Amino acid sequence: MNTVSLANFAGGVVEIKHVLDFNIAQGEIAKFAVRIPPSMGVTAVSVPDLGAWRYSAKTNMLEVFLTQPRHDKLKMLVTTQIADCVLPYEKKLEVLNVEGAGKQHGAFAVAVSRGVRIEVEAAKEMSPINSDDFARRGRRGISNIRKAYRYFSSAAFVKVKAFAVLPELRVSEKCSVGFEEERT
Repeated sequence: MNTVSLANFAGGVVEIKHVLDFNIAQGEIAKFAVRIPPSMGVTAVSVPDLGAWRYSAKTNMLEVFLTQPRHDKLKMLVTTQIADCVLPYEKKLEVLNVEGAGKQHGAFAVAVSRGVRIEVEAAKEMSPINSDDFARRGRRGISNIRKAYRYFSSAAFVKVKAFAVLPELRVSEKCSVGFEEERT
């Protein structure tokens, strides 16, 4: 089970796109559950042969039902959001956890939108990687990635502070001062 996640920090929301790659070693899969971190809400799910999906905010579980059982590989895109963000804000972003998966690992990157700057406070159970390596791994040409990590634990998380970018004003002034005698 490999997951590639990209969190994009904006003024009022953090949107995280997760690509889950399932490698079904034995048997078949027709339904599965994904534990979503408590701070996130699911906004979209895309997977081949998708029958239905259901997200419960009370249990933080995403249930996915396929129309056809899958036997080999399966790729799924899950979009989550954290919507209660007013700049400046601090958020803890945890990784998704597929129930019953043998091994779970992946890559996690943090990107910014215009007008936002970030500081990564902590990254637990994560190792930093080059952002270009993440872009190749995520199969995306993303230029606004600020930090990228890989992880091998379902307890991995990153804590990020986001701030508004303040406008830079430059003022130039020309003046002249004269010290002349005043006559009337």
